[in-house]
Amino acid sequence: MPHQSDMGWSGSFNKGMELLVVGVCMENMVGSGQGPALRYASPERLRSFKLTHPEVVHRIKELKEEGLVSGGWVWNTCNRFEVYVLHQGDSGMVADYVLRKFFPGCSADDEDLNVFQGEDVVHHVLRTVVGLNSGLPGETDVEGQFLAAIHMSENLEFLGQFGAALTSEILVSGTRTRSRTQWEGFKPNYCQAALEGVFKRLERSPLGTGPIAVVGSSTTSRTCVDVLENHFGVHHQDITVYHRCHGKDGQMKSIRRVSNGCNRERVEDYSGPEVLKAVAGSSLAILGIDRDRPILVSEQLEPLVSERATPLVCVDFNTFGSTQGLDSLENVRLFVADDLDREVRDYAFRMTRDPAVCDAIGEIEPLLKEEALLLADRFFAPEGDCCEGCQTEMAVSVEG
Repeated sequence: MPHQSDMGWSGSFNKGMELLVVGVCMENMVGSGQGPALRYASPERLRSFKLTHPEVVHRIKELKEEGLVSGGWVWNTCNRFEVYVLHQGDSGMVADYVLRKFFPGCSADDEDLNVFQGEDVVHHVLRTVVGLNSGLPGETDVEGQFLAAIHMSENLEFLGQFGAALTSEILVSGTRTRSRTQWEGFKPNYCQAALEGVFKRLERSPLGTGPIAVVGSSTTSRTCVDVLENHFGVHHQDITVYHRCHGKDGQMKSIRRVSNGCNRERVEDYSGPEVLKAVAGSSLAILGIDRDRPILVSEQLEPLVSERATPLVCVDFNTFGSTQGLDSLENVRLFVADDLDREVRDYAFRMTRDPAVCDAIGEIEPLLKEEALLLADRFFAPEGDCCEGCQTEMAVSVEG
């Protein structure tokens, strides 16, 4: 349930609320389509703005304490870093405030920065949650990442009732619209595409030759467990997830839901000896953590892998990089985030040459534009500009 908010209304929407996003994203295969015109950042530029999970938590707490915005969330993935805020002030001043907090030294006119308001924000989110703004068209990981961002904001009591109702309606609208079109038939998976590409480049697959270590409790880790078991057919007892979560953590619950019963080991530190030993003894290690310093260093790992009969395959999804010096080890095959992006781009390129994919995109684009207009009218139209039926429906959405 969403947390109680102190935005000054109860059971009905405050029609003075505005939605604004400031962010950067990488180029995708579909482009802006019928959505707001996107500016694209290079991978290096995106990395310069991205924050780790603890840093995002800290910044959200600062936003809440300073009280200049009413709520929001941060969508922080390998393809985007976007800060969404709900506010009742001057949009230009709020945008400048977000820029200072998250994008120091930048302005709204920067050629690779996106600043949208109102309907454009809703439209952008809709296109993103159905996979049109992803490097892999149609991918479903992004929806899980959106839910994780919302969950974090809820836990920090920053989303509020308005934000909870809005994001819930956006998800429902995106799912409903997708199900009504051919786009429902195209749901590739970033982790699946990346791992397929990696395995094709190996002389010998690491699957079925030894234990698999998945490090981290992120959405990426969850998806990799799902893909390993349900796409590649790995037995669940061959997979162990090493995590730092406590018993009630939502991410570990989500991993349990997608798995048939993989092993789970709680550790105090991803850089500790338990994880190091587990990785060294695995045929495949998948690193799905979000931190800005390495957990695997060549000097520590080399003595443990030097006598291996077959190389350790290490797949690092972390944009910041979770390893240091492993590419110099003869008994390790390392694939980092840039390698995985290339594999996924190749997969995506083949997809966009499929006429059926192009037809599906052409079908869903105008429907998403219509949904964005309807949602923006319901949530952000000035007082009295929408009908009584809309206002009743909005009140039910907040209360329910």
